[in-house]
Amino acid sequence: MRVNSIRIQRYSAPERINHWIVAFCFVFAAISGLGFLFPSLNWLLHILGTPQLTRILHPFVGVVMFVAFLLMFLRYWKHNLIQRDDMNGPKISIKLPEIRKSVTQVAIISGKSACSGWPSFAWCCCWRVGL
Repeated sequence: MRVNSIRIQRYSAPERINHWIVAFCFVFAAISGLGFLFPSLNWLLHILGTPQLTRILHPFVGVVMFVAFLLMFLRYWKHNLIQRDDMNGPKISIKLPEIRKSVTQVAIISGKSACSGWPSFAWCCCWRVGL
C-alpha cells in the first residue's frame, strides 16, 4: 500500500547520459592504461580488441572523458560552492549520532560533497595536464 505516490526526479536524462559517458570512458581508459603500464597486464589490451586499436583509441577516449567531465563540472559548479547551510549536516551527524538516521541524507551528503568536489576536479585537471 502506497501512502504517497509522488516521484521526485533526481537527475534528468542528459545528466544521466553524461554520467555514463564519463563512467564508460573511465573504465576503458583505466583498463587500457593498466595494460600499457604493466607488462603483466598486457592481456587487458586483447579484451578491448587488438593492442594497436587500443593504443589508437586510448587518447581519444581520454579526450571524450575530459570533455564530458568538463560539461558535468560546468553543470554542477554552483552546487559545489560551500554555503552556510552545508555545514549543518556534518555538525548534526557528529554531535548527535543517535538521531543521524532521522537527519535527511541530503544535508549530510551536501557538506561532504562540497568539500570534496573542488579538490577532486583540481586533481583530475592537474593529472590530465601532467602537473
